[in-house]
Amino acid sequence: MMKVASITELSSLTDMIMTPRSRKPKFPLWQYLTQRLLEPGFALNPQRFWRLYRNAYLERCWQQEYTSKGGPPY
Repeated sequence: MMKVASITELSSLTDMIMTPRSRKPKFPLWQYLTQRLLEPGFALNPQRFWRLYRNAYLERCWQQEYTSKGGPPY
């Protein structure tokens, strides 16, 4: 016989699905599959693509402006 889940079981299941277990970034599969062929930065090897993607991501983060909540921007 099939068991019907209670509301608390469903909410805890939703929490498990919706909240990430770790902050480790996932492989950008869609960006890998839709990259333009024969352009600078094209990588057929997924490990090489992942390395290039992480480096580009870190460069974008480094170039962003940051202002603290409590004080003036420096």
